[in-house]
Amino acid sequence: MGARKNASVGEVAFEYAYGLFADKGIDGASLADIALSCGISKGTLYYYYPNKDILISRCAEACVKNIDNSLLNWVESLDDATEPVKAFEDIAYIFSYEREDISLMLSLFGSTDPDIRLMMRSAIKKWQVMIEMGALRLSRRYAERLSRLSAAILHILIGAAAVGGSREEAKNALNALID
Repeated sequence: MGARKNASVGEVAFEYAYGLFADKGIDGASLADIALSCGISKGTLYYYYPNKDILISRCAEACVKNIDNSLLNWVESLDDATEPVKAFEDIAYIFSYEREDISLMLSLFGSTDPDIRLMMRSAIKKWQVMIEMGALRLSRRYAERLSRLSAAILHILIGAAAVGGSREEAKNALNALID
């Protein structure tokens, strides 16, 4: 996410935490790492975030919102003239493991915190519906079939990201659904 000039100390800490959680995982990044990376004392960080769980929760909410927004933009970009190959190329980018949001998403899936687990389960359901909505915007030739396959599409994308598969590999796996 990268810290912005003129942002509050709490906001800068959040942005650095987001990046560190994406890079190192939520278990791999400590509050000391976060404080050090943004050049503040651990005490200052505790002033804004009394514990790591609060910071993880805020990052999780932001991560889900970022992916929601990306998927919504994807859905809105589709119409009956959009070729499924192009739609798959675009959605493969959204779920590419190089993206900070997706790296953080993968780490959050491993959380043992019940609230985070519930948030991620809800996000998966919402993303599946968004993919279904996107599929329904395509031409009739593909819409119904791809709509029924929305869960498979999402799981292919998440699986590809989890194993570090390339966007091209994810796109090829998705294209196999329309062959």
